[in-house]
Amino acid sequence: MVQASLEPLMQKIDFKAIETEAAESVASCLSKEREKEILENRQYVKALLKTTALLGRQGLAFRGHDEGESSANQGNFVETVHLLTEINPDLMKNS
Repeated sequence: MVQASLEPLMQKIDFKAIETEAAESVASCLSKEREKEILENRQYVKALLKTTALLGRQGLAFRGHDEGESSANQGNFVETVHLLTEINPDLMKNS
């Protein structure tokens, strides 16, 4: 009789334990995904800053006369970023 009355309580305790574990695992997954996104964004910004520093150090113009999609020369900055994305296609995911 006592065991029958304890059964619903035990089920509730088990459910709460599962619920807590699930919440922690979801939070953990979101945290890991956010960390990955931050690292990817840092790599992207780092590439842009290095491109900017290079062009500035060399005294080169950043923009071209015609930066349109059909232009043969879109300017030093855009062309350098295109070169970097050819070398590392993962950079293109963020642009």
